[in-house]
Amino acid sequence: MIDFARRLVGRSGSVSVCTCIDREAERRSAESTLADLVEAFSGSFETRVSRSNIENFLAANDDHYDLAIIGASTDRSAASRFISPPTFERMHEIDCDVAVVHCG
Repeated sequence: MIDFARRLVGRSGSVSVCTCIDREAERRSAESTLADLVEAFSGSFETRVSRSNIENFLAANDDHYDLAIIGASTDRSAASRFISPPTFERMHEIDCDVAVVHCG
């Protein structure tokens, strides 16, 4: 997804790589993971770790982005999907385009 985003924005655009965590204790690991992900690509990146859920993060930051690319989870059970619908079904009133990508 990062390579795709870099190709979309070209030389003049910017790419932010973000993740949401549940607990502050997860921050250091999340920051390290993001650093490892962007290290493989040339150019500069903004990396962000948020304590809010993805829906709230995008709603609060959508005016900063033209496109949000989120990964699709394919390892969820039917019961899990019943209890908590997929992310794209929970997002409302987002003022940027959203692409859901399955990297399977």
